[in-house]
Amino acid sequence: MEIKDCPFCGGKASKGCGIESIHCSNIECVMPGISVSIEQWNTRPIEDALRAKREAAEAYIEAIEEFDAISCQPECFLFKSDYDESVNKCVEKCTSAREAWEKAKGKAATE
Repeated sequence: MEIKDCPFCGGKASKGCGIESIHCSNIECVMPGISVSIEQWNTRPIEDALRAKREAAEAYIEAIEEFDAISCQPECFLFKSDYDESVNKCVEKCTSAREAWEKAKGKAATE
């Protein structure tokens, strides 16, 4: 299992006296010598929520760019029905990506 660096100072984690305990090895850290379980040490709810928000925003931007590329070039399609179908798929993708982004935004704000 990966052990992340200290969430407070970025220092390296050290195994504590317990079998499954971790603490920061930086003696100047605000958490020196305080051991917690690896699971607790690696838990970063704010970072995880912000990462999810960023990923959702990137997916939303990608969907918008794809929609832009298709909707601005109807002449690239042989049949209008193909163009309409592509635009509709992009609209669905944009809507889905926006909903995921809004959900991630709300989750990041509550944590």
